[in-house]
Amino acid sequence: MKSASRIRKAWAAHRARVASRPLWEREADNLRHETSAAVFAIAIATVVGVNQAAYQQQLAAQQAAQAQAQAQLEQTQAQSRQQQEDQVHAQQERWSSVVGISTDGSQGGLAQGTRQTAGTFVVDGDADFGSTAEFAQLTQAIGTFENQGYSISVTLVDLQGGRSLRYRSDAYYYCASSIKAPFVIAGYQRLVETGAVDVASVDGLVQKVLVDSDNDSYLQLRDVFGSSNFNAWLVEAGVEPGAYATLSNLADVHYPHLSTNQEATMWTYMYRYLQGGSASAQTLVGYIRQRSVSPIKDSLGATCDTWSKAGWIDIAGEGGAEPATWDSGVVFAPSGTYVLCIASNAPSQLSALAKVVPALDAAHTVLAGA
Repeated sequence: MKSASRIRKAWAAHRARVASRPLWEREADNLRHETSAAVFAIAIATVVGVNQAAYQQQLAAQQAAQAQAQAQLEQTQAQSRQQQEDQVHAQQERWSSVVGISTDGSQGGLAQGTRQTAGTFVVDGDADFGSTAEFAQLTQAIGTFENQGYSISVTLVDLQGGRSLRYRSDAYYYCASSIKAPFVIAGYQRLVETGAVDVASVDGLVQKVLVDSDNDSYLQLRDVFGSSNFNAWLVEAGVEPGAYATLSNLADVHYPHLSTNQEATMWTYMYRYLQGGSASAQTLVGYIRQRSVSPIKDSLGATCDTWSKAGWIDIAGEGGAEPATWDSGVVFAPSGTYVLCIASNAPSQLSALAKVVPALDAAHTVLAGA
């Protein structure tokens, strides 16, 4: 109680002292306090304003850089598409126009023994191919495969003369493990060769992927090489997005749906790098040659060198997985070097796919003029 009484007395004395001061002194004190508060507020506002301005400048710079990068990517994609179109036009001028060969009886002049198939063969470079025994052999092989209730697609491109044979080549299939080789080569071509990734850190994983098609090693390499690098490589290769809105969307999917045309474009680009002769390229070729599963190798390996990566899956699963069988790569045949990509919705029918390969090799002999 005494303490409270003293406080009240002290406060009363303070108020009396203040009240006894002249009015002008009291107003001057108030003005000083108000001025200090205003100056402080102005200072705070100035600092905040400066920080906001710096942030806005930084944000604008980032947005400008992103816009420039996107513009460069779109320009590169446009240039790649234009280059592809120019190549196609040049090829069409050199060879005969693309000839669709139907086996349903709508076009005469087909070879004896020609069998009806579900699709149309598109041949670039040889309008008379439909009248050859090799064409009849090919229709027999494909027709037999289709009679099992499955679809099959083929893209064959001669790397010397540019002639090609395609069968339902724009159809999309779950690519399974066939995508692993393009993804690995993209990582080596753009990251390992430039020193951005140490080859020693990935060599063991790459060997398991290319030789044994190891899924866990592939997932680890996806983290090392990244989707953005694969996207940039696809742009350089001139691959179309196909079933996806953009190539970036395609590159993000670990096992995308692809057409044989798309994989043929990838392997054509891969062939140029692997033939370059660098130490890393030679190592990759060595692993590819040791692959444990390949219908192409099983069919032609005894007579010529082959590079390829197969893919197979039995049942539908997560991530859009569907039954499929693939093999895509390069064949160094006596008749010349060519890219061969075969895909089917058959569940892991590797031996059945292998039976189609000899007929395709014979077809290449005719197309190449050998």
